[in-house]
Amino acid sequence: MIDVKSSEHIIGIVTGKIGLEGDICQDVMNVLIFIDRGFSCKPLFGRGISIIYSDKKFSDSLTIVRALLQHSIKGFWIIPIDVVCRASYEDIAHCSLELILTKRIDRYPPKILGKCRKRGNYIDSCSSLLRYVGNYIEMIGIAEVDFKRYEYILRIEIIDNIAGISIYRKDLEPLFRIKSI
Repeated sequence: MIDVKSSEHIIGIVTGKIGLEGDICQDVMNVLIFIDRGFSCKPLFGRGISIIYSDKKFSDSLTIVRALLQHSIKGFWIIPIDVVCRASYEDIAHCSLELILTKRIDRYPPKILGKCRKRGNYIDSCSSLLRYVGNYIEMIGIAEVDFKRYEYILRIEIIDNIAGISIYRKDLEPLFRIKSI
């Protein structure tokens, strides 16, 4: 289980090779120390994941991800996280709804494609979760799920008992891939 203190906010997840989680956190902290001293990084050893925390709430985690991508980090992907909630169908659907309503989006209702990554057993399957969340947001009428002409990606990252959720334009996703390993 992941413990998140109430004063900490998850702003990103870095994926990499198993065994390099500590090195990834060291690389992340070497970059972020020049931005602000309120950042921390927790490696999840043996899982290939490092979680970036901040003691402040950022309105846009993309700025931090962009700063990290300009430097050499030993990982595969840096995924921004806008909001964190418990890993349950209802909580994820509710947080996704709030995120869509509060995020600056060009036009409403946006056309969204859901992507999910599950690391743990708190959710049975990503496809069932995405179907549930998609039905929920379409039923309310705040977004349309579109598999071909989508404009935004709703990303759900499940790690044990928490779910990190973000929404971003589809053209930004290739930027999250780290060039050097």
